[in-house]
Amino acid sequence: MSALLGTTGNNADYEPYLKELGAADTRDDIIASSDYCPITNLDKADIAYEWQFNGINDYETMQITRNGDQIDRKKVPGTMTDDQVKLSNNFKKLFSTYVNGLGLKNSDGNSLWFYRC
Repeated sequence: MSALLGTTGNNADYEPYLKELGAADTRDDIIASSDYCPITNLDKADIAYEWQFNGINDYETMQITRNGDQIDRKKVPGTMTDDQVKLSNNFKKLFSTYVNGLGLKNSDGNSLWFYRC
């Protein structure tokens, strides 16, 4: 989302929609955009992320509890289940198939293809 926002500030294409919504008539400059992994094809984001991060099966979550006025934070390690790993592997393959199916070509007319994992 940050990649999309970072490239659309003050874009005239959005003016009619903003006006229709009653948005303030002012600029919406984007000063900077920090894009950790800017997957912008939101229809294929799930399979794109699995292609990008497949094989990273350990993670941490943050457990947040409140004790009176004090907020306690604790990192909790986790590992994907066998079923989650299988799903990740299947999604990874789906993304390669999707990209290869686009029929992309370079400036010389040669086909570009993703390595099928």
